Amino acid sequence: MIKLERGDKMNKAIARAKTVHPRVKWLGNRTYLVTSSDGQRRYTVRFVVAHGHKLAECNCKAGEKEQLCYHVAAAEQSAAPVVETKRAAVAFRMPYTLKGEKYCGVDI
Repeated sequence: MIKLERGDKMNKAIARAKTVHPRVKWLGNRTYLVTSSDGQRRYTVRFVVAHGHKLAECNCKAGEKEQLCYHVAAAEQSAAPVVETKRAAVAFRMPYTLKGEKYCGVDI
């Protein structure tokens, strides 16, 4: 598993993703399919939260060595709007929920 942390490695991975323009498709359940810009290679990226740490895994060569790759960065960047949309939907449906609780696996 790859620990997701802000810093130089993540910034480099994000920059690489912006350069190569991979396609990211949300498959559900914190899982993404990342396809190379030429459509030849496909990688599966999964996110989990364990013991308060955000973790990811990717089935590319770097990911198998537990190294941060641009596939994870691309999926993480595209995951942010999905999470915010879920939070907004949950807040709309449950206006009296206390902050810090979870609903459908989403922190609110």
